[in-house]
Amino acid sequence: MNFFQHQEQALRNSKRLIYLFILAVICLVFLSNLIMLLLPINVPELSFVIGGYSTIAHCISEASPDCHWLSLINWRNVFYLSTVIVLIIASGSFYKYRQISVGGKAVAEYMGAEKVPLNTRTYLDKRLLNIVQ
Repeated sequence: MNFFQHQEQALRNSKRLIYLFILAVICLVFLSNLIMLLLPINVPELSFVIGGYSTIAHCISEASPDCHWLSLINWRNVFYLSTVIVLIIASGSFYKYRQISVGGKAVAEYMGAEKVPLNTRTYLDKRLLNIVQ
């Protein structure tokens, strides 16, 4: 495999990782909202955050044909929870992106690399220098 094939494969793998990351964020948002919708929470202090969710769990457990649980969802709270989750993930991703965007040296330090002196005496360091040079 030559250099250009490696570059093409790396680009495909990077795109795949980005798609998987987006899918993971979507799944996290969906599952977080699902858990919040189905949890029977009856804490008055939290009613401004998760108000109405306990009625959904009760409606599903009753399995009444008159109970339309989709109409009981507080969509504003679903939007707020989803927004908070996406903002936390986006800010963490942006922070890491800014950390490693300064160049290869920052990435190498982030990965735990150490600078090998040119006048080293150890066999493994000399072998590494021979590969790099």
